[in-house]
Amino acid sequence: MVLAASGVCSQIQTRAPPSVKKGIPVGLGLFQALVGFESVGVIVRGDPTLLSFGQLNATSILTFVGLIAIGVMLCFEIKAAMLIGIAGITAVAWTAGLAPLPDAVFSAPSLSVRYPTFYLFFFNIFF
Repeated sequence: MVLAASGVCSQIQTRAPPSVKKGIPVGLGLFQALVGFESVGVIVRGDPTLLSFGQLNATSILTFVGLIAIGVMLCFEIKAAMLIGIAGITAVAWTAGLAPLPDAVFSAPSLSVRYPTFYLFFFNIFF
């Protein structure tokens, strides 16, 4: 927050070389792809190496079908390609029973379930 308010972030952005400006989004995209592939089991932890290919199952096949469908729609310059691809593959996964249906359309986040120690922090020591 201090860096953004003082203008240091904008100075870094203007002085960074073009290769760094293009490389950061690419690296973030590859990291997101790695996390996604791990969550569907395409990439797993390997013994001799850090990463290895997982088993080919219905979920991983559906993942690749979705990626190819989104890629084809992007090639045809369909403006909502990502949204259509995500919604379509989600509907197929729900219909095929590969993904559970959500319990509710909207719900408030519950930090105490995922992070049980979050509410145990004492903020009064700062005030």
